[in-house]
Amino acid sequence: YEVEEVLCIEKRQDTFHFFIKWKGWSSKFNSWESEESVAHCMALVISYCIQSNSSYRFRLMRSAIREVCNRESPDVMVMSKLVGFKVPSNGHVSKKNLIDIRKTILEMLDLTDKCLSRKLEVLFGSWQNFLELVEARKEQAKVIADWEKYINKASEERCPLFVENYVDLETPPMPNDFVYLKLHPSPMNGLPLSHKRTAEE
Repeated sequence: YEVEEVLCIEKRQDTFHFFIKWKGWSSKFNSWESEESVAHCMALVISYCIQSNSSYRFRLMRSAIREVCNRESPDVMVMSKLVGFKVPSNGHVSKKNLIDIRKTILEMLDLTDKCLSRKLEVLFGSWQNFLELVEARKEQAKVIADWEKYINKASEERCPLFVENYVDLETPPMPNDFVYLKLHPSPMNGLPLSHKRTAEE
């Protein structure tokens, strides 16, 4: 079933519930759903928070901050912007820098709701822009992960290739728009025989 609109958010005993209008169903089928049930339609939840000025927006902000600081897959682009860290031109962020950045960001969670909202407004233009960026980066991460699998399958190399984007929301080219070439060393293509093979677009 597809959610058409979030009509209300209510907190009951430390858990949030969402009153949902289902797409293609009359209003008599509207129902209260759990937070987990609306995880796939965050844009509609954000839209409701904007229209109603719901305090749930603060929970969304804090959750998004924790998410970008995830130890397994931190979002270096958003983390850097949160603390004003400039990613070096080579794209490498040291483990120590990442630990320091994460620590600074997690301290933001101690700010009051209004202070946190103001900080995100200064850094991103609005808390909505911040949440939309985090959602867009999650979608981009999925596309990049698929691209990474594709490129590693095409390369057939023992050492895996990693694809990262700490700069913008640009996604990799579609497989039909990209050809992976394996160049074997030979005097004909100008590579010395001792040179390792490379990949080029």
